[in-house]
Amino acid sequence: MLNSFQGAKALSQVFGIDCTGPFGDGIVFKGGEWAPGGEYVQRLRVKNVSSKLKKLKYRLPTTKYFSLAYPEVITLSPGTMQEVDVVFRPVSSEVYDDVILFKVLDGPNAGGFNVPVRALLPTLQVGIPVGLDFGYCQADDVSELVFFVQNTGEVPAPIQWTIPPPFTMSPSEGVVAVGESKAVTCSIKPTDASVFVSQAALRVGQGVNAIKPKPIMDMKVSAVGKYCYVVPSEDEIDFGDQTIVTVGGGAGSDARGGNLRKDFTLRNQSVVPAAFSIRRLEGDREAVFSVHPCDGVIPPEDEVVVTATYSPVSAGTFSRDHYEVVTVGGNKVAVGIQGRAIGCSVRLEKKEDPFARGCGVPDSVNFREVKVGVTTTRVINLYNESSTPCRYCFVIQVPRRFLR
Repeated sequence: MLNSFQGAKALSQVFGIDCTGPFGDGIVFKGGEWAPGGEYVQRLRVKNVSSKLKKLKYRLPTTKYFSLAYPEVITLSPGTMQEVDVVFRPVSSEVYDDVILFKVLDGPNAGGFNVPVRALLPTLQVGIPVGLDFGYCQADDVSELVFFVQNTGEVPAPIQWTIPPPFTMSPSEGVVAVGESKAVTCSIKPTDASVFVSQAALRVGQGVNAIKPKPIMDMKVSAVGKYCYVVPSEDEIDFGDQTIVTVGGGAGSDARGGNLRKDFTLRNQSVVPAAFSIRRLEGDREAVFSVHPCDGVIPPEDEVVVTATYSPVSAGTFSRDHYEVVTVGGNKVAVGIQGRAIGCSVRLEKKEDPFARGCGVPDSVNFREVKVGVTTTRVINLYNESSTPCRYCFVIQVPRRFLR
């Protein structure tokens, strides 16, 4: 007796008969496609693949759940085929397994073979990555990796994750619909510079009546904690002397001709990203310096440009502030920023009075004797020795007698 579990190729070679259903050899009612109390039909194709006439007859399955038409002799010429309806009437959710016995009635290859008839429960299974490797992670900071749980079975799959700290899974439980995927985020916050290796356990299909090839699945998760190290290109930013000039007659200031911005770099010398923030240490006065960006993330072995801005508000002042660059891992570096605001340098000159004969006063203008009702003029010169424009005005002590 040959069993068709050995395949259609063996049946063809021995008996010259091919028996196939919708899904290949024999009849298979897949899980999720039937329910107790229903009636389901599949057709078994019986084909003569030999070069001779074949006569055969089948015997009904032994169980009452599978039924066929009353057995009659089937005569098949070479290359012809006949279909036989196989009816399935389940009464409970369980696996059904039976066979149909075919008997070749005559010829040199007379004998019999079994064709399987099965009804399977739904398969509940999911696919997950073999492992997750975070690589290098910044200590005391959260690193995340997103992966997907894919439902490759025939029923919705309840899932539940279990993983030891410092790793976490979010969401830790849920249901993955048939044919869909669910995104899961694995996170770690390393407590120090160490190697972390754990096994994540996924429990699949708890409380569901289905075939579970792998009810519990394991996934390796690893990470290496590292501290970041950030250094500035300069620890002292000096703006030097900056000239202040009032523009438009208002209470504003601008440093024309001076460099009010200076750039420096923050270099990340570690193999992990460095999240940093820059904070001003003084808080007892208004700030005349500012930095941008004041926070961010520097990629591994890379650098970021930081711009320091000096905005003085009055001349004759010296300002110095201290800033601290702080990383998540605790690395701290200090940067000092200073500058001096000065006013414009203006010089006043006049022509030498020819009557003074070298004895004139340089900061005085002498009109000498002037007749009443006659206007007399003298010329004085203002020289701006600064690199920026200077706004000026004359203050006349005796009104309406001297004009500017």
